[in-house]
Amino acid sequence: MRKSINFTILEIYVLLYPAKTWCFFVDNLTLNPRKKMNVHIAITSVVGKAVQQVLGLMGDQVVFTDFPQARIVLVEDKEYLMRVHTPDKHFVVVNAREPKNLPVNAEWHPITNLVVKLFELVAKLDTHAEAKETATVNAPVGITRKHGTGTKKILVIDDTEANRVRAESLNARELVIASNYDQAMTLINAEHFDVVLTDLYLPMSKHHHALSIDAIRIGETMPYGLLIALEAALHGADAAVVTDANHHQDCFSAAFDDFRKPYTVNDKQVRFFNNIGKNWNEALSALQ
Repeated sequence: MRKSINFTILEIYVLLYPAKTWCFFVDNLTLNPRKKMNVHIAITSVVGKAVQQVLGLMGDQVVFTDFPQARIVLVEDKEYLMRVHTPDKHFVVVNAREPKNLPVNAEWHPITNLVVKLFELVAKLDTHAEAKETATVNAPVGITRKHGTGTKKILVIDDTEANRVRAESLNARELVIASNYDQAMTLINAEHFDVVLTDLYLPMSKHHHALSIDAIRIGETMPYGLLIALEAALHGADAAVVTDANHHQDCFSAAFDDFRKPYTVNDKQVRFFNNIGKNWNEALSALQ
C-alpha cells in the first residue's frame, strides 16, 4: 500500500509541476501534429513507470520502442549511460543530480521539466540532423579471431572498423583483433602473443576504479597505445604503436618524430610509427 501511495504522489508531482508543461503540450500537438518521439525508457525504478505513464497521455505522439529502434533513450544515471552509449541516438539522464562531462549527444534533465525538454529536443533533432558516427567515436565490438598459415600469434587493437578490416590481411598463425584498451589488457594478461600492434588513441576506459565517474568523458579517446605497448613487451611480445594522427596537429603524433628508432623493453622491440598510415604489414615487417 505504501508503495502505491508514493507512486501516485510522484505521478501528481510530474503532472502538475511545472504548470507550463501542459500549455507546451497543447501548442506542440497543435502546431506540430506530425512530430513523434521514438522513446526507449531504460529506467527500472518507479520514476521510469511514472515517466512512461505521463508520456503515454500524449497518445501516438510518443512511440515506446526497444533500444535499437529508439531515437531518444532515457536513462537514470551516468553509470548506466556509459554501458549503453552509442553515437547514433540521443540520451537523456533523468536524475535529481546533474552529472558532469556528458557526451555531445546526451543531456540531463530533472523529472520536473522532463516532458517539456523532450519536446524541445525533438524540435532540435528535426532542425539539426544528428552527427553520424565518426572514426573517433565508435561503438565497442567484440574480439575476433582468425587462423592462418603464418608463424606468429598477433594481436591488433584499433577502435576504427576500417583499420580492423585492414588488419585482416596480416598473415599469422592466429590473428586476434580487439577494439579497446580493456579488451587489449585482458588479452595480453591472459594469453601469449608474439606481436602486438596497437592504435595510439583508443576510447576512454570505463573500468579505472579510482577514477570518479564525473571525470569520465564518454566518447573521448586517450593515448592508451603507449601503455599497451609497454604491457605487451613485459609479457614477451614485440610491440608497435601505429597512429595515423596528423603530426602537424597532434602533439603525441608529433613527438613520434623523435622516437622512430627501435627501443628495447624486456628484450623485446617497441616501435612507434606515425608515417606509415595504418599499414599493419609494414609495422610487422619492421619488428622482424
